[in-house]
Amino acid sequence: MPFQQRLKSSVTIVDLCDDQGTVKLETAAPRVAVSQAEDAHGADKKMAKPEAVVSKNELGEVRVKREKQERATVERKPTARGKYLMYAPHEGHGVCRGKPGHPCVFGHMSSPAMAAPSGLCDLCDPTMIATLSESLPGRLTYLLKNVDTSASGRAFEYVQSALGVEIANEYRARVDRARQRQNPARVRRAARGPYRKREAPCSEDVCPGRDAAGCNFGESSSAATALTSGYCGLCDSKVLRQWSEQEPAKLTSTLRRLEQAALEKALDFLKADVGEVKAKDFEARVERARRRRDPGRPKRKARGTYKRS
Repeated sequence: MPFQQRLKSSVTIVDLCDDQGTVKLETAAPRVAVSQAEDAHGADKKMAKPEAVVSKNELGEVRVKREKQERATVERKPTARGKYLMYAPHEGHGVCRGKPGHPCVFGHMSSPAMAAPSGLCDLCDPTMIATLSESLPGRLTYLLKNVDTSASGRAFEYVQSALGVEIANEYRARVDRARQRQNPARVRRAARGPYRKREAPCSEDVCPGRDAAGCNFGESSSAATALTSGYCGLCDSKVLRQWSEQEPAKLTSTLRRLEQAALEKALDFLKADVGEVKAKDFEARVERARRRRDPGRPKRKARGTYKRS
């Protein structure tokens, strides 16, 4: 038989395992709120979620709030106005009045340029031309480059009268280089190839030889091409000693290509410069190098044909 009334949980709990029968009071569990939703039949009941219980900090822990550290901002330095003022036109003094009988044509499209406090532009004032050439030659080159082609002749005449012919020609070359750098159809520099170690550049002259007989260390016993020192490598005693000490393979290759008369002469130079012992050593090197390239030399037998006696 079901209970007609809802039962309530008891607040007191008796510990039956205790011998003395003491009663311990304990707090009951939090009561869950029940919401009854009547449907069409009136029998469905829905359980509501228990209320969130805020836990207390029983241990007394101290919580520290971490503050967000702001990143150090990098302030951009303002652009230097020195570069701008170096090429900027004058302002606030009107246009140039020009020279007597020659109006100024150094502005945009041969119009009068902006004037300095003196009333003249930089190209019409000979004192300013001398000052710019001494302190700011880049500005003077910039002004001459931006002058129209029809007025460039007069501008260089003013520069020549103020600075002289030699300096005027120098500024002509500067203006030509500046215009060439800004020419989109200029010849481009080719890509740099792989680095190769080369000998000292040879001159177009031939070696005069060390002795009165002349040089015969070239092709077909002719004179060899001279190096920057004026002699070939075999006639120059300094180069010959350097090859024998640092590049013996190169010296051997050079001697191997010589004819017999030229080889004997080169060996005599070696005896006089580096000594007889080294000369005989290089002579043996040349013989071995020529023997290795002789097509009629005796061939070495195959390794499998060797039989122990």
